[in-house]
Amino acid sequence: MRFIYYWFPCFTKEESNVFLNEVEDIHKNNPNNLIDNPATGKNLSEVKILPASLLPTIFNRFYNRVLEINEENFGFKLFKQNPKVAHLNYYSEKDSAEYPFHIDASITGTYHDIKLTGIINLSRTDYTGGDFKFLINQNPINIQEINITGNAIVFPSFFLHAVDPVIRGERISLSTWFYGPNWK
Repeated sequence: MRFIYYWFPCFTKEESNVFLNEVEDIHKNNPNNLIDNPATGKNLSEVKILPASLLPTIFNRFYNRVLEINEENFGFKLFKQNPKVAHLNYYSEKDSAEYPFHIDASITGTYHDIKLTGIINLSRTDYTGGDFKFLINQNPINIQEINITGNAIVFPSFFLHAVDPVIRGERISLSTWFYGPNWK
């Protein structure tokens, strides 16, 4: 059986902090910055959207590793371009922020589908709760590797996934998606 996800250490804690500070500055200074909260429900994470093309060049380390993992393990046909957007997700204890089970999918009628989801943990401090999990055969499976700042995860976007409520502290992550031609 193939794994449903792969994780890897992407950045050191120091690199994560520098990267996060730069991404926050990019979002703050971008005249087209967006805030989004597309899921329905209460206590959702705050989501800041920015064009992935504006991310610092160290992001290429993540991008290239995701492409390698896809080639070695998933074999999905991907477009040869960096992701279009990135979401900076803040899960705060003050809101018991979470993100309910969902899949990442393209809008119906497009010429492409989201094939892979990639997430990097950029949390500045430790937090409690905020566990990332998959729903496999109706069983929630915690993925502990993504709880470490600087670690990244990649998985097929059609797997149900969620983030539990944060009880203490703040969980910060960057999410992005890798597209390819429609599934056949």
